[in-house]
Amino acid sequence: MVLWIEDMTADKFNEIDQRLDRLESEFAEYRGSMTASSTSIERLERLTGELADIARLHQQALRLSQQRHDEYQESMQQVRTEIRDIWQYLSNQLHNGSNGGAQS
Repeated sequence: MVLWIEDMTADKFNEIDQRLDRLESEFAEYRGSMTASSTSIERLERLTGELADIARLHQQALRLSQQRHDEYQESMQQVRTEIRDIWQYLSNQLHNGSNGGAQS
């Protein structure tokens, strides 16, 4: 729509002003939604970072728990071996005691 300045009436100027006002409002809305989107994206990035930190800490805790479990299992195996050795010693002592305690 091309208008020459001579063809412009007050109504046309008012129409142009209204269109400019409407565009200005739309741009303001768009800018507001962009700011909200930008804020949402920043918040999402922050939350994602926090979640990644929590996941790393959780993994470290799991590794530590597994390490402690392995150490506990190793310790328990040593205790079982010691108990078995003591049991064997006592069993041998009992067996030797029932034979008069003397060996030839």
